[in-house]
Amino acid sequence: MNSVTKIIRHEYLKILKGRSFQITTILVMVLLLGGSIILNITNNTENDSTNSITAVGYVDTSGCFSQDLLLEKISFTKYPNDKAALAAMVQGDIYNFLVFGPDYLVDGFVLNVSTNNTMTNDYFLESLRRFIVINLMGQEIAPEVVDRLLNPYVISSILVDENGNPVEDTYKGGVAILLPYLFTLFMIICIFSTSGFLMQGLSEEKENRIMEVLLSSVSTKELLIGKIIGLGAIGLTQICIWVATAAVAIAIVGDGMSSELFNGLSIAPDFAIVALLIFVLGYLLFAGLMGAFSVIGASARDSQQYAMFFTLPAVVPIFFMVSILNHPQGLVSHILTFFPLTAPSTIIMRYSIGELPLWELITAVIVLLGAIALTAWFANKVFKTFLLMYGKTPKISEILKILKQS
Repeated sequence: MNSVTKIIRHEYLKILKGRSFQITTILVMVLLLGGSIILNITNNTENDSTNSITAVGYVDTSGCFSQDLLLEKISFTKYPNDKAALAAMVQGDIYNFLVFGPDYLVDGFVLNVSTNNTMTNDYFLESLRRFIVINLMGQEIAPEVVDRLLNPYVISSILVDENGNPVEDTYKGGVAILLPYLFTLFMIICIFSTSGFLMQGLSEEKENRIMEVLLSSVSTKELLIGKIIGLGAIGLTQICIWVATAAVAIAIVGDGMSSELFNGLSIAPDFAIVALLIFVLGYLLFAGLMGAFSVIGASARDSQQYAMFFTLPAVVPIFFMVSILNHPQGLVSHILTFFPLTAPSTIIMRYSIGELPLWELITAVIVLLGAIALTAWFANKVFKTFLLMYGKTPKISEILKILKQS
């Protein structure tokens, strides 16, 4: 057991000090923090730009507008004709001016004259709508009536079953669909990058014949267990760093843009526990497979070709994501939930939307544990048989034959 501990510590520190791990980890941190800072600066700039009053002129040739109004941070001032409004804009008295056509009530034609197109944003257009409604309805119209004219309804829905009994609405908004996609993609990247370290390290040690030195002091079982646990720990370390960075990034953005962007992207404690469990199980499964096939190939390139057989199925749930989210109780969802290579991604997707019953979760975990046990047995057999076999990549039939004999 002391040998296993030494291997765990060695593998953990080797990857932790490696340039590839450091660059990848720091790059993601820089992207998260840099993006949040840019969003925060952009949001603050937009807020600052709306704090000052913007003067807008208008010329009425329809006879429908006569009131000069200050709405929020935009003031509307009437000018007798185009020349007067243009002169005021040239002098800097107004930012731009509008010309209401003579048949405005019929065609709604409004000409916007400005030195740029920044005044056609949503904030300006909303103020313009309010200005037009107040003028058309008259000065005596109450503000709440204007609000109701511009926003005539606020719908609240109640979901009932076929018997008319209220049921819980599990829909959390369109943005919430991002949660299963982002978390699934994030988990797959972490699993593959961490187990990829294992495959690369074992392949290089075998190719450089360092493995012969290692096996003189430890057994193949101790070597495999130590490497898997050590690299799994470095994977969890990387995830913790990225999650902490993401939390800081969201805090930097603040309550402005983030309140809209991340509304509905809440992570419940039970989801975090399930996600951590599935990550560990998924890593153990793929690490065992990568560890086994890393010693079968004559080189790292040959081992990576074998890895394609089980890495490609792992991303299949992403391609079926729409079907899984729309039909979480469908045949495709159940098949992908109980097939070990696709189970981690599918479990995360279904659990994040509350459509994975407890018995299915338990069954899927049991299936994963069985697959991990089978993979561990297979990896141990392959280690003993092919670890010191050089210069030749055996065929699948040869692998099966040797495994039966061992």
